[in-house]
Amino acid sequence: MLGHASKYLSGHAALVVLQLVSIPVFTHLLAPADYGLFQIFNSYISIGTVLITLNAASSVTRRELEIEKGDTSFLGSVLLLIISTVIFTAACVLPFADRVSGVLGITPALVFLLVFAILSSAAFQVFNSFCIARKESAVYSVVSIVRGYGGALFSIAITLVLVQNLYLGPAWGTTVASCMVSVWVVRKLSRHASLAPTLEHFRYMVMFSVPLMFYSIGNVILGQLDRVMVNGMIGAAEAGIYSLAYNVGLLLDVVSSALHAALVPFWFKHLNAGERMQADNLGDFNFRLTLVFALGLIFFSKELLTIIAADAFHAAFDLLPVIVVGYVFNSVYKIYLREVSYSKRMWHVSLVAVIGAIFNWGANYYFLPIYGYRAAAYTTLASFFLMGLIAWFVVRHVLNIMAFPVRRLIGPFLVFGLGLVTYYGIEQTEIGLVGLSILKALLLLAFVCLFLAKWIFGKRWLTV
Repeated sequence: MLGHASKYLSGHAALVVLQLVSIPVFTHLLAPADYGLFQIFNSYISIGTVLITLNAASSVTRRELEIEKGDTSFLGSVLLLIISTVIFTAACVLPFADRVSGVLGITPALVFLLVFAILSSAAFQVFNSFCIARKESAVYSVVSIVRGYGGALFSIAITLVLVQNLYLGPAWGTTVASCMVSVWVVRKLSRHASLAPTLEHFRYMVMFSVPLMFYSIGNVILGQLDRVMVNGMIGAAEAGIYSLAYNVGLLLDVVSSALHAALVPFWFKHLNAGERMQADNLGDFNFRLTLVFALGLIFFSKELLTIIAADAFHAAFDLLPVIVVGYVFNSVYKIYLREVSYSKRMWHVSLVAVIGAIFNWGANYYFLPIYGYRAAAYTTLASFFLMGLIAWFVVRHVLNIMAFPVRRLIGPFLVFGLGLVTYYGIEQTEIGLVGLSILKALLLLAFVCLFLAKWIFGKRWLTV
């Protein structure tokens, strides 16, 4: 599992470096309002990819894992559905781009770009699901890097040429690069796909993907709707500042997703063999690695934002730790999502996602006018906590699945909580930047040893 995780993480690490490098570039090239519009555009890509394609890509991994050599005709049906739905949506929307742009709070030019961005994003999601099932982590990482770095280079080049509407620079750049890569992706997938759609294929997608669509759209709403609401209720500049903090905090989800992608085939294999304990051990190790990265991101959050962000964005300092903690609870939600995915009873966990999304919308609607854009970080944290709690209850007490035991979460959470207390305590000291950084590094190393003691030292001398 670590071998595949390292490949996923190498690709994700390259994208993390790209994101950390591109943030100072774009926060200096773009005003907060332009940066905010670009982030809203990205939000609509995520939402549109799930809704328009009926989340069909999510069924590919499960289908591939069920059938020993894969199902070429099913993969072909998924690609056919995605292309057809996007083309149909474009035909309905583009003639009314002016009206649609007013409803979405973006410009007509961004509406036009959304069609191509959503199509390429959907193709890449299918490719991601396919690679997870086939354990082709190295190929996926390389393609992700090409897509990400190509988008950044195109974005910077186009932005430097523009004299107005600078938000179009990164929007055009990322869309063009994504479309170019998606052409290669579709060609590769077509080698493993055959065009022979059947009613059974679409029944399978409805059974698996449509329930997961509500899960996916719930997660997208939790990750993206707050930016849209900040943009509409407060302003694009505030949306830009909040988006910066969220994008950096999202690095934890990047790592968590990479670990999850590497874990899934091995975790399924153990469960299929009736080896529950081995599956739980992998899940435990996976979660502890996530907490290690989370604590490291929190410890050096201010230093990181100081380096990568322009002064106009430094108001985001206090929001980053809150967003990171929120994604820690999201990783707990993923633990119990795996359990439901294995049982194929997806409506239950999708209901949890919808509850979380509705709670997030309601909380933002109420608190944003009172406390400003900062409230969005806390409502997201509360939403992820609520989803993790309800998901555990549904899996354990509604579906009666002998899932990952909560007691194995308590120890890591106690160490993580101690780490948070330590962070806020040492931030009050006045020992200078260099001394504080050294102290943080030493303390973080100590917490790594606490999290991973039974693997580092080869024995269970520490219960947490």
